[in-house]
Amino acid sequence: MNDIQVRGADFLARITEGVMHELRNALATIKEHADFLQDFLSTTDENDFPEKEMFSRGLSAIDEQVVRSAELATRLNTFARGPDEPASELDLNELLEILAYLSEPTARGKGVTLETIREDRPLIIVANPLKVQMVLFDCIDFLTRTAGTDGTLIIRPLRNENGELMVDFSSPRTAKNSRRDNLRLAASPGWKDLQESVKDIHGWIVLREAPGWFTVVFKRDLI
Repeated sequence: MNDIQVRGADFLARITEGVMHELRNALATIKEHADFLQDFLSTTDENDFPEKEMFSRGLSAIDEQVVRSAELATRLNTFARGPDEPASELDLNELLEILAYLSEPTARGKGVTLETIREDRPLIIVANPLKVQMVLFDCIDFLTRTAGTDGTLIIRPLRNENGELMVDFSSPRTAKNSRRDNLRLAASPGWKDLQESVKDIHGWIVLREAPGWFTVVFKRDLI
């Protein structure tokens, strides 16, 4: 295995682990409520059902978890199809929504909520889906693990005045961050590796002062 294959395998394993953890939680909740309802029904006379509200709440909980599980499966299926194409047109809006959804379990474990802000129009790049997903996941992981973005990490795709596509990472907590904070961030373990990862997809990182962390800028040509 070369370096990109090793990183790819690790990336997919970490994503899958987080999603499967969530699926197991959802299924455990479904089973718990199903068992409760089954036990309840076995002791209830069909002509006398005073616990109708409780029964309704249990069914609602089951329904919510089924919907949640189906959504996870759909997102994972979309994600899994990405690496099939070495280069294809991608809408950064959709890509980030899927990636943030799948990264949410890992981020939540570090006390961070991920929030994506869509652009009103599609932001299309031609790229290798797996490579882009890996790099953006690295950015999310770096900020939640190293920078201590307690609270909310806001992820937003943009197009700058030069027509280049960007992904901006910010947090309300950084509203007063200074050049000193940027220097601290750049000195953090893993920062150079992150820069090299972004460079591998023909992009670069721009450190920002208040109110954000940094922005990943993509070249206009093929990634």
